[in-house]
Amino acid sequence: MGHFSMKITPLLGSLLSANQQMNHTAGVFLFHSDGRFGGIIDFHEDRRFAVPKIRRILA
Repeated sequence: MGHFSMKITPLLGSLLSANQQMNHTAGVFLFHSDGRFGGIIDFHEDRRFAVPKIRRILA
């Protein structure tokens, strides 16, 4: 289980706005009803893989 984050410093004249300060991943953490970790669905994960993960957790 994990995530990634990194502080970024915009360069002068870059396309990044001054208030964008983090580069990060996004995902959904899945847990069983008893609190056990069940997996992660990545933000970019294909639906073919994400839906079965959700079904396994709900079963």
